Amino acid sequence: MEKRRDELELLFLKNKQSNKNTNPLPIIVDIIGLIAGFLTLSFVAPYDDRDAVGFKILILTNIIICLIYGLIPRLRNCKYFVLLGILLFINFLLLCNVEGWNEGSMAGSYYYIDFFKPASDILWSLLLISAFLFSIPIALYVSFLHFLSRTTYYLLNRDKFKTKNQENTKER
Repeated sequence: MEKRRDELELLFLKNKQSNKNTNPLPIIVDIIGLIAGFLTLSFVAPYDDRDAVGFKILILTNIIICLIYGLIPRLRNCKYFVLLGILLFINFLLLCNVEGWNEGSMAGSYYYIDFFKPASDILWSLLLISAFLFSIPIALYVSFLHFLSRTTYYLLNRDKFKTKNQENTKER
């Protein structure tokens, strides 16, 4: 009886400490990223102009990178910051795809990979617009990338994320 009581007290202390250590900021960033991504897709989906295609290619590229991350077994156990770093690096490479980008025409003069031409133009446009809007568009885009990386990490490692009821039944 005494042993059972000690186990329950220890479990109670663990739950209390885990509740103190939770930080709501990543959850808020994820929610903002989800909303930003959903609104972007809902506004862009019915159109086929250059900008809409750029957003679609950009979002699909990020999703494909998340799928590749999920298929590589060694990367599955890494934290989501690794995937976020990979996504940010790939987006930086898309920025480097353009040479001679012009603010007036919102297009570059030369592209190394023509398929990513619209996506590179969209990223440069986001940078230009962010310069005048206190970096809000870039912050929304990075929060969308954060949401993608955390969601991918969660879906690949569901066994690490258990509810308190599941942990309690497992310990009994």
